[in-house]
Amino acid sequence: MERTATVRIRFPGATGGIAPSRTLLEQAAHMLEEHGFAIQRIGRRGVSVKADQATYLRELGVTLPARGSVVEAPEPHLPLSRLVDLVEAAEAPVSF
Repeated sequence: MERTATVRIRFPGATGGIAPSRTLLEQAAHMLEEHGFAIQRIGRRGVSVKADQATYLRELGVTLPARGSVVEAPEPHLPLSRLVDLVEAAEAPVSF
């Protein structure tokens, strides 16, 4: 089952309200795509991606449950951890 998550991008000089440049975000999106993630959207501070659980675990070392919300930092020994600061997946809203 595929899940959508937002990955927050690390960048030099990250402080306060400063966001990464659009160029850096686009480079990060390209790199994530090369590692098996489908790019959903490039935002102001991160990239929304979609992939199956195996891809999140293999490339970032995070486990996203089939349901529910989670915020996790990537495993520090994996190559993408130099790029990704945080992985956040939120449960889809329920309409009544």
